[in-house]
Amino acid sequence: MKRNVFFLLLALTGGVAADGMPIGPGSSPSLACDRQGRLWVAYEKAGDIWVRSSQDNGQSWGAEVAVCTTLAPSVQPSLGLDSSGAAEVLWLEDGQVAFSRSADGQSFAAPVTVAAGKCADPDLAVGPDDSVHAVWIDLSTKSPDVFYGYSNNAGKSWTRGVNVSRTPGICSHAVLSLGGDNLVNVAWLDTSSGVHRPDINVVQGSQDSFSPPRNASNTAGRSQWPEILATSSNRVYLAWMDNSRSSSVWDIYFARAQDNGQFTPPIFFDTPAASTDPTLACDDSNHVAVAWVDASQNAAAPDIFLAQSGDGGVTFTQPVNVSQTPGVSRAPSMVLNQNQYVVVWEESEGGQKLIKVGRQALTRKPRQPVSSGKY
Repeated sequence: MKRNVFFLLLALTGGVAADGMPIGPGSSPSLACDRQGRLWVAYEKAGDIWVRSSQDNGQSWGAEVAVCTTLAPSVQPSLGLDSSGAAEVLWLEDGQVAFSRSADGQSFAAPVTVAAGKCADPDLAVGPDDSVHAVWIDLSTKSPDVFYGYSNNAGKSWTRGVNVSRTPGICSHAVLSLGGDNLVNVAWLDTSSGVHRPDINVVQGSQDSFSPPRNASNTAGRSQWPEILATSSNRVYLAWMDNSRSSSVWDIYFARAQDNGQFTPPIFFDTPAASTDPTLACDDSNHVAVAWVDASQNAAAPDIFLAQSGDGGVTFTQPVNVSQTPGVSRAPSMVLNQNQYVVVWEESEGGQKLIKVGRQALTRKPRQPVSSGKY
């Protein structure tokens, strides 16, 4: 049951001036920042993949640059940056996983096929040594699995995909993040516990050797939309949407990995209405934030909410609306850069889809979560 709605809404609206500035037309954004503090965003537009960059933490953006412009539809871009600032983009093109790289941000190399056949849900991460890593869902069998591949030559060639899930259930929405020593963390949605109560499974490994899948959510309801993020010291954070508390209302759940690799029991962010589409950002200290789409203030036009922690995810600030825009917000992507959490998202407004950006300053005084309850 949702309680204290009036007082919660006061907390959700106070304390932050949201900008919600449009970057330009587009959808499905993926945000990253390089070591010099430059922001990059990749996105879909008119069936192709594009990027823009910002040198002032998202206050202004340069001209868009085409990653690929082909007759086949290109969707679901995932963006990474190596130590030199080169932009590396993975996407789905006509059912195949494709990759391209730009050293100067002005032109991209001809696309390389990472995985052929019938694929879905690609995701990319760049390792500390600039190796490039990818996961995707192979749809060629009745029980789709998560496949993983990597490149040690800036994406010019890729290893053959390795099945890292191998579960009896249906796998979807694969995501990955690399920690220190190129330790690979992969999460996905898996129906092995039952199609009516899928869970989030996680594996950890290095290149060709992975642990057995571990059920990291294990809740009574439906889990969806996992996001995973690792630091250079191998702290691992996990977020997802879950309807365990109410079958009709989604909440955002959060857990962190302990030293033994097991995830803590999840906490949830108790807002009055449906919460979906979580994303994560962190640094190598104890700062971590969760952002998501929330319908608490306007069911017809959901906004982007954000909660942050200064103690490694033990406690969080109360969620704050960082968009406060008139359209329908979805698919946020977030980084922590220059002591600010920067969020981009897709917004449907006036019959078109726009990429918008918002920011929230880093807090150094975390408080208790909105709800003290734990699942």
